[in-house]
Amino acid sequence: MKQKLLNMLVVLTAMVSASAQTLSIAPIESEAGAKAELVVTGAGLGGVTALQFNLTLPSGITLDEAAITKGSSANSHELSVSTLSSGDRLFVLYNMNLDNLANGELLRLPITVNGDVGTKTGRIRLFRTATPEAVSHARPDTEFTITVKETSGIDSLSPNPAPKGKGNWYSVDGKKLNGEPKEKGIYIHNGRKVVK
Repeated sequence: MKQKLLNMLVVLTAMVSASAQTLSIAPIESEAGAKAELVVTGAGLGGVTALQFNLTLPSGITLDEAAITKGSSANSHELSVSTLSSGDRLFVLYNMNLDNLANGELLRLPITVNGDVGTKTGRIRLFRTATPEAVSHARPDTEFTITVKETSGIDSLSPNPAPKGKGNWYSVDGKKLNGEPKEKGIYIHNGRKVVK
């Protein structure tokens, strides 16, 4: 009877500690065509020696697999990344010495943000953890967002005012002005960007 009670207590403890295990990716904002980074963070990973999850990226977002780095919470673990037929990436962090993962930053995933302007949703799916006793826990899916902003269209600015003389002045959104502007700002004059 005591052994059954002890076994039930071990199972309940594992269930309670497993219920707090989460992976998350903070929302990011980036201009279309820019590079950005998704940071995968883990919490409640005490006693976890390995984990795996599928990453579903929104359309227009590409992952640079060759530049993925491990965070300080996964330094002693090996990383395996596979592309599945669905296009998802399967990530596996494991340690043959059964060292525990730590809470905090697990992975840094470099991405290129392309596609339509707006907020896109990605997903961490099929998240599983494993303990040294080979007890596996399945966790719920979590979502993250990537907001794609319009590019400003201004690559560089000239710190000097445009030469005086003829030529039309325009606002940065292309509206023609009546003569040279008196207010500080960014303008277009003679086909050049000017800071006044």
